[in-house]
Amino acid sequence: MLSVIGAGLPRTGTLSLKRALEILGFGPCYHMSEFFRHPERWPCWEQAAAGDNVQWQDIFAGYESTADAPGCWFYRELAAHYPDSKIILTVRDPDEWLKSAEATVFSPEYARMLVASPAHRISTLLGKRLQGITDVTPPDSPASYRQHARAIFTAHDAMVRAHVSPDRLLVYSVEQGWPALCDFLGRATPTIPFPHVNKRDQFFEWAQSFT
Repeated sequence: MLSVIGAGLPRTGTLSLKRALEILGFGPCYHMSEFFRHPERWPCWEQAAAGDNVQWQDIFAGYESTADAPGCWFYRELAAHYPDSKIILTVRDPDEWLKSAEATVFSPEYARMLVASPAHRISTLLGKRLQGITDVTPPDSPASYRQHARAIFTAHDAMVRAHVSPDRLLVYSVEQGWPALCDFLGRATPTIPFPHVNKRDQFFEWAQSFT
């Protein structure tokens, strides 16, 4: 049963959040890396992408928390299905987020890795989910994609803040480290450093391990 739901988009420190949650006892934490490692759960994600009824407990069986995509695109459904869970929105400056995304998840190299993955079709369906829920009009030309991406990012952020009750929500930057996270989750502060991982120069080595 999920106790913590990460609503922040990829490249907002979600892998750092995953590691931190696991250190705090909210693991295992489902993350995009787990998505690729469990193809037996892909049919359920395909149903979710299509808007069909989903047995969320089948997707998240064995997990205590989730962070990153694809779970972040379904934060409202998950919050309703797990009413006692807490929601964490990882945030980042939109321009810094876009620079990071362009160098990683929006890059041609990563696109080639996804095309070679057995999960390519489902990943594409899930990706369309984000655009659908933010209701941001697609750009008229490729030249305006940066503005489009930034609009989706800011719209998602605003939607989470608007739809999640403040008493369940932590708006959080991983640069804040342990104190805010531990206070929100009611955990003692670990003696080890906060896990800042998956920085831009580490991304492709990390992605190759699961795509």
